[in-house]
Amino acid sequence: MSEIARVNCGKRYSGSFKENVLRVAKERSLNATEVSRLFGIAPVTFKDWVKKAETRAAEARAKALAKEKAIRKELSQLVMASAKLNEAMGQLELELYQLQKELNKAS
Repeated sequence: MSEIARVNCGKRYSGSFKENVLRVAKERSLNATEVSRLFGIAPVTFKDWVKKAETRAAEARAKALAKEKAIRKELSQLVMASAKLNEAMGQLELELYQLQKELNKAS
């Protein structure tokens, strides 16, 4: 085992460090070997971070899509309710007009 591998074995990295490594790797299109050399971390460690970040991103997308679906469903229900209320209001206005017309005839 190389000296670097032994030194980093079991080392914990902060969340901000991981995010920075992932950001730089993405911006520069670096592979695991290049990231390993640049930041002094094991390629397998970087690959693990990428996998976990991708999993979190997929979960966040799924959650956002589910929320969007629920919002769209609620919007659809509100649009239908609004249409029914507008129809009912139109009916009431018609009835009011007819009642006023009858009152005017009676006067």
